[in-house]
Amino acid sequence: MTVRFELSAEDVAEFSVYLYSRSPEGRAARSRQLRTAITFAVVAALLFAGLQWIQTTESAGLATLFSTGGSIMAMLAFLVFLGWRRTSMSAIRSAAEQLAGTKNALISVEGPYELTVDDRGVRQTADGLDDFLAWRRHARFDESDSHFFLLRTFHAMNNAVGATATIIPKRAFDSPESIDQFAQYVRQRLEDQAIDLDDSDFS
Repeated sequence: MTVRFELSAEDVAEFSVYLYSRSPEGRAARSRQLRTAITFAVVAALLFAGLQWIQTTESAGLATLFSTGGSIMAMLAFLVFLGWRRTSMSAIRSAAEQLAGTKNALISVEGPYELTVDDRGVRQTADGLDDFLAWRRHARFDESDSHFFLLRTFHAMNNAVGATATIIPKRAFDSPESIDQFAQYVRQRLEDQAIDLDDSDFS
C-alpha cells in the first residue's frame, strides 16, 4: 500500500501539538502543571486564611482583606495555569514549524513524501532519502481528526536517522474508505508484531 503526499510545516506543528495535548506523555505533563497550580492555590489560600484568623480579633477590616486576598490568589493561580498552557501550545507549534524545514530535525521535514507499508514494515522516501523501518521498530499508531502518527520506538529514534514519527495527513487519501483501510492495515500489522514478540519470549 503506497501513499503520496506533500508534508507541510503545519502538519509537523499538528504532530507536536498532538503530542502535548493528547498523547500519554502530553497528558502526564499537563497533569504535573495542574498539580503545581493547585498546590500553589491551596498554599496561598491557607496562608491568607491563617492570617485572617490571626487578625480576626484585632480588625474586621484586615480579616476581610486577607479573605479577599486568598480568593484572588487562588483565582490568579488558575488563570496563570490556563495562560501558561495556551502560551506553551503556541510556542510548541511555532518551534515545530521552524524545525520542519531543517533536515537534521528529529521530526519529519516538509516536502514531498512517498510512503509504502507492507508486511515487512514502513518505507518512506523524501528529498532523495530512502528510509525503511520494520514494524517492530514502531511503538504505536495514533491519529487526530486530520492526521495519522506512526511513532517509532525509543531504540529506533536513537539508532536511525530520521523522525520520531511518521506523519501521514489524511488528505493524502482519496476517500473515507481508503483512510479506514490504511488505519486497519497498520493496526493489524502492529498487533501481529506484538503477538510475534510475545510468542518469541516462550520459544
